[in-house]
Amino acid sequence: MSFVCPECGMLMDDDADFCYRCGCKRSKAKTFVDDSIRQTACPRCGAEIHEGEMFCRSCGSPLDVSSPLKASTNSTVAMFLALIPGFFSIYGLGHLVLKEWVRGAMFLAMTALYWYMRSSTGNTLLLVVLSIGLFIYQALDLARIIMFRSLRNG
Repeated sequence: MSFVCPECGMLMDDDADFCYRCGCKRSKAKTFVDDSIRQTACPRCGAEIHEGEMFCRSCGSPLDVSSPLKASTNSTVAMFLALIPGFFSIYGLGHLVLKEWVRGAMFLAMTALYWYMRSSTGNTLLLVVLSIGLFIYQALDLARIIMFRSLRNG
């Protein structure tokens, strides 16, 4: 019988009471009866993989190909609130939907700073580049959070 940590996705030893990677209690771990989740080679490139890895070190492909990523309703709403208001230079709303309070507050603070700078200096090239950079960064950060959560929850 194998145990998988619900926080970081690492396989836990049968005799371990806590995850050695993140410290989560084994009582919260998911139980697997068979050991079929332990792979020895990447299905895409054939490179050797080590226990607990979620992505291949060689080609970067996800190792658990049996369960495709599933987007929840919250994830869809969060991505929508990241892209549409982000197009108008309002950042962080998608993070707040996913209850990523600190990241959402950080992006909202960047929004306030951006609009303050825009009102005092006008629409300069530097602010346009800053706005595009913030838009891309917050969208990619939100996509990373959604992907990690869907991989972790299976």
